[in-house]
Amino acid sequence: MKKFIDWDIEINGRWLDAAHSFGYHLFKQMRADRIAALPIQLSNSEREVAIKAIDDTIYTFMMMFDGIYKFDIDNDHSAEYALIQRIRDNNDDVVSEIELAPDGDELTIGFHGWKENDFGE
Repeated sequence: MKKFIDWDIEINGRWLDAAHSFGYHLFKQMRADRIAALPIQLSNSEREVAIKAIDDTIYTFMMMFDGIYKFDIDNDHSAEYALIQRIRDNNDDVVSEIELAPDGDELTIGFHGWKENDFGE
């Protein structure tokens, strides 16, 4: 993952750097934590099924944020869910804010690369 100081200043490149940092945190912290919590007594095939379930859940949430699903509230209203990244400095001040989804460049595209440890370095 790139250091924030090295992020692209052009908006599309900056969005991509932000998306890669999201993917890094999602996979290196959250996904890895869930995989590490799997019981050690699982067989290899059971472990593969459990990891696939983790990955499928992550991917489905990313599809939700990308706006692939329509969520009706009633006949006249629907809900859209947004994923916003805020970068804060050491003083806890927001120094950058980017909407990653649904107005980004489709997080689901990054999923497969992130799964293979490609975080845009």
